[in-house]
Amino acid sequence: MGIPISIASGMNNTAFGDVQGPLAALLQETYDRYKDSEFTLWQKIFCEFNLKTNRATLGEIGGIGLYEDVGENGEYPQTDFSDGFEKTVSAEEWKNSFGVSLTMMEDKLDFAMENIGEELVGAYYLTKNDFFWGMIAAAFNNTDFVTPKGKKISIKTKDGVNLFSTAHKMAHKSGTICNAFSDAFSATALGKASTRMQNMKDDNGHIIGLRPDTIIVPNEESAKSSVFGVVGSYNDPTTPASNKFNYQFGNWNVITVPWLEGCVQGAIFPWMLADSTYNKRKRAALDVERIQLNIRSELASNDVNLWKGRGRFGGAFREFRGFLAGGLSFGASL
Repeated sequence: MGIPISIASGMNNTAFGDVQGPLAALLQETYDRYKDSEFTLWQKIFCEFNLKTNRATLGEIGGIGLYEDVGENGEYPQTDFSDGFEKTVSAEEWKNSFGVSLTMMEDKLDFAMENIGEELVGAYYLTKNDFFWGMIAAAFNNTDFVTPKGKKISIKTKDGVNLFSTAHKMAHKSGTICNAFSDAFSATALGKASTRMQNMKDDNGHIIGLRPDTIIVPNEESAKSSVFGVVGSYNDPTTPASNKFNYQFGNWNVITVPWLEGCVQGAIFPWMLADSTYNKRKRAALDVERIQLNIRSELASNDVNLWKGRGRFGGAFREFRGFLAGGLSFGASL
């Protein structure tokens, strides 16, 4: 699907008429090129959720319990649905624009117009890229994400607790769940962390059956060396000259993220595990879309052809169970 591009009535009859079609085509081409670029890696974590109004509250119905062995001709047991936690999501409004002056048109500076046109679409992808990785970085730092205009975006999940925490709540059981740990990355830490996820329980206290399959780390040399040294080795990397099989081998997709480089503190880097299938099914992290990017061309009173870009999107963390992080100063020990 392309981006809606509208050209104001009469623009083609002005001095700018010759550039309307080519610039619109360039904007569309740029949009298509960015869709599958490195600036959309965040889509492996955040699932698209389309808003129909300015905000939505996503509730959850608690489980009805397990089947019971009632014996031959036994009555059907009946359990009531119970409400779980809720998460309210919304979208922010984002705008940008560029102008093509009459002077530029008269001097035929086509190359400048092409560069500016490409920037309008590219800047939207860069904005979303910075926004969503900024939310992950904020979660690593245990603080709300702050937009360039100073608005705070919550990193709390549906239980009202920050994404990574030592004390997540269960809706229908007492006790807490931890998905934030301080351990530096190692083969042992990865084994313990993945086991923690595999044994994680739902709001009713039942084991979910998670299968973590993704590791996310900053694009930093020590992080890449550590992670690939563990998951890329057929033999146990902790024992020199060992023929012992490394059970982590071949089990992981690794995402290295340049935009998380600022999260590295000295020799310690944050590392994050995810169950990609569970996260998509439960919409654990949301790319909240209200209005997709749309662009319009119009003539201003000072004889400038304005190209305006506008979109409405936001982000939210809904379900913490599909994620676990290590290397966090506020985390517990594995």
